[in-house]
Amino acid sequence: WDNLSGYHGFLAPDLSPFPASGELVKDTQLVRDGLGTLLMQLRMEDDGIAVLYSMPSTYISHFDGNPTFGDYKRDHDVWRTMLHGAGLQFRYVTDRMLRRGEFDLSHYKVLLLPLAYAVGPGEAGRIREFVRNGGTVIADLRPGLYDDHLKRLDPGALDDVFGIRRSGHRDAVGIDRMSAGGELGGVKARIEWGNWHGRDVYPRAKVDTSVEVTTGKPLGQAFRIHYWTGLNTPVAVVNDFGKGRAILLNWSVFEVPSGDFIESLLRMSGVTPAIRIAREDGGPVSGIKITRWTNGQSALAALLGDYNGPVKVALPAPRRIHDLRQHKYLGKTATFTTALRADRATFLALEAAPAEEAAPEVRFPMGAARRGEVVRATVNLAGTPAVHPVRLRVFTPNGRPAGWFDRTALVGRQPAEWILPLAYNDPVGDWTVRAVDLLTDRSVTARLRVR
Repeated sequence: WDNLSGYHGFLAPDLSPFPASGELVKDTQLVRDGLGTLLMQLRMEDDGIAVLYSMPSTYISHFDGNPTFGDYKRDHDVWRTMLHGAGLQFRYVTDRMLRRGEFDLSHYKVLLLPLAYAVGPGEAGRIREFVRNGGTVIADLRPGLYDDHLKRLDPGALDDVFGIRRSGHRDAVGIDRMSAGGELGGVKARIEWGNWHGRDVYPRAKVDTSVEVTTGKPLGQAFRIHYWTGLNTPVAVVNDFGKGRAILLNWSVFEVPSGDFIESLLRMSGVTPAIRIAREDGGPVSGIKITRWTNGQSALAALLGDYNGPVKVALPAPRRIHDLRQHKYLGKTATFTTALRADRATFLALEAAPAEEAAPEVRFPMGAARRGEVVRATVNLAGTPAVHPVRLRVFTPNGRPAGWFDRTALVGRQPAEWILPLAYNDPVGDWTVRAVDLLTDRSVTARLRVR
């Protein structure tokens, strides 16, 4: 559920400790009414980014001087936050998936290696092939220093890919300032951090002073760090390898805010966000996670963060936009404004539908039934290439809800079947069914006569 909606623990059985529990239940009603069921069946999008999660690296991160460079889980969280902050989605790949060929890297533009200390020969071969064929690999500290059995390697498993060598084996060294910058493919990247003028006090960042450049080149002219002892170590190395490129960031991203710099590197590799968000005045908005799902020729998106207020949303092409939380149709457009609430997901349906959207249709083949019979109905939604969740609510002849019949049908190109087993003591008369398309709010009412 966290992956679907971002509501942490909203299914807790006791909501009484929350002062706004009624509001929370109302905000999550859409997910529980059937949107969550639909999202679990759709493919979550990515922006051509894969992130390696290496189990051997999690083990060796506790030994052999590696704890001086950072914490594996903590730094992965930093990378994840940076990517989401840039409006990008990614997909995790494990070392096992790479080794066994269960993950097709050819569909991706960039492979990230956060603290990938241990890289086995099978994974290293896949990474080499990916870069040779035109992909970009970006790593931070000490990639491939060990194999998958945690044996230290010399040279490292990927040293030639990154165009470096290592002189010895050292713990991390703290620095108080660094600068890097350059241009690739018309995209400029620049980062400057630390105490350059003797006025600002920063916690020291960690670097690997054993790194030396071979075939790799600093990105621009300023990838050097300066320390009071005269330390002179490259902090970013770019190496062309086959048709692709390898980039080594020789610093801790936890200690040095690197989001803008890494976003520039991703743009150099052809990765840009599919949805852009800004304030109404055009200023940047931070901390918004954008999640997208493919739904036929259409898409669904969720915006979730700690921001309150209106934002401008820009799409690559015009779509028919429905704000599902506000139950509002925003028109066919590529740019629109919507209001965000902190820690509440705003769901958007981005429909590539015809100009006239059809309302759902409920059909009872016999038109009438007797008590004790099983009624088979069909739910249809004409003219849609996507799958829509249609919420079905049933009411007895006296208008009372018959909740035991309620359900959500997922309706696409083919109608959905709906079974209503009538009891022998159900009331006779005209029963009412209300069907609501949760993506468009279009509704219809049908009747079934029970004798």
